[in-house]
Amino acid sequence: MAQQLFVTQQTPIVSRPSPPICIVAGSSRCGTTYLWGILQRHPALSPTPYKEIKFFHRYYDKGINWYRSQFGRPGIPFDVTPGYMIQMDRKVPDRIQEHYPGATIVFLLREPVERAISSWYHHHQHKPDSWVYEVGIKKYFDQALKKLIANGPIVAKQAYTGMVRGGIYVPFLKEWAKRFDPQQIIVYFSEEFFASPSAVATDLLKRLQVSTNIKSEWYRLSRKNKSPKHAAGCNAKVRRKLRDYYRPYNQELRELLGRDLPDSWQY
Repeated sequence: MAQQLFVTQQTPIVSRPSPPICIVAGSSRCGTTYLWGILQRHPALSPTPYKEIKFFHRYYDKGINWYRSQFGRPGIPFDVTPGYMIQMDRKVPDRIQEHYPGATIVFLLREPVERAISSWYHHHQHKPDSWVYEVGIKKYFDQALKKLIANGPIVAKQAYTGMVRGGIYVPFLKEWAKRFDPQQIIVYFSEEFFASPSAVATDLLKRLQVSTNIKSEWYRLSRKNKSPKHAAGCNAKVRRKLRDYYRPYNQELRELLGRDLPDSWQY
């Protein structure tokens, strides 16, 4: 296995100065809402007024002073916007690097097939129509995979591919590593976070060089998004196609991180 490039939960913690900002940049449907809910209450962090402020790809024209004004209390600025991860066309990593070259960048990564399917049902959960849950999902993923296989995942403005692109982690991690020292990039697995949220939250706080005191009610008060109930029964052919597509990327991720992936990633 290759030498570990990025920081993971298995990486020894070393003393280093607190970063100028902590940005949880991805990925969607991976537990970022729960992490935000827990850590926004930490007194050493200064969160944005709401999750997903989307400054670096949607509201950049407001200016960096507007963005800085959103962190309303003393502490390390804390921005959780999971859409940042795949926004290569809008130069998100470049913009963050320009203003915060010492930033700590955090990614939560979930087994990509379940992440993609969860994303589909999350966006269609208020449409309990059989076409949406059977024909619609098959059509969407067939078209998305066709485009991504033809063009590659990084190509910008590929309509109707985002639910799949959000789980193709390796190309995007490599792009972020071109702008930041990989030791500034922390990668956690969602499965490990869901199994032990306190362990992951505490690990992140240690790496930010702040107090690890987390009150038990922060977990209880935090909103944890759940996969819609229909997701478990997703079309088996859709799952097989997605697994075939993601398999080589998962293997490359294993080599890139220098550690084994959770059991649910093994297929």
